[in-house]
Amino acid sequence: GLLRGKGVFRTERAWYGWQWVDGRSDWQETAWRADSRLELLANGSVDPQVVDIALRTAVSKG
Repeated sequence: GLLRGKGVFRTERAWYGWQWVDGRSDWQETAWRADSRLELLANGSVDPQVVDIALRTAVSKG
């Protein structure tokens, strides 16, 4: 399962930082960054294709 997640994302409104720890998610507006990024830490193997599909599905739902 997922141990920790963090990322920085550019949206139409602003840049947002995301942290996920112990089942809790937190979003905060953040300063400009050079690019969006995502880091996921898991306690087992993760199929990158499954993650890619899930992210693309989430983005398409808006």
